[in-house]
Amino acid sequence: MNPIKGYEKLSDPQRKILLMVHRKHLSVMGSSEREKRSLGHIKKVKWNAQEQCVEVYYTDGEWWHYSAKGTWY
Repeated sequence: MNPIKGYEKLSDPQRKILLMVHRKHLSVMGSSEREKRSLGHIKKVKWNAQEQCVEVYYTDGEWWHYSAKGTWY
C-alpha cells in the first residue's frame, strides 16, 4: 500500500474513524467499486474539525466525508 498523505497527522481516534467507516463503506459496494475504494487508492486524508469527520480523497478524484458518527457522505 502506498503511504496516504495526511495519515500521520491524524490522531489515533481519527484513524479509528477512518478505518471503521471505510470498512462499513466498502461493505455496501459491489466488488468492482470496492477495488476502486480500497485503502491503496486513498490519495489523501485530513481531519475536518468543524464537521467532526475525516475527509478521504481517492486517486480518481472522488472524495468522501467519514464522520465520527460512523456515516459517510
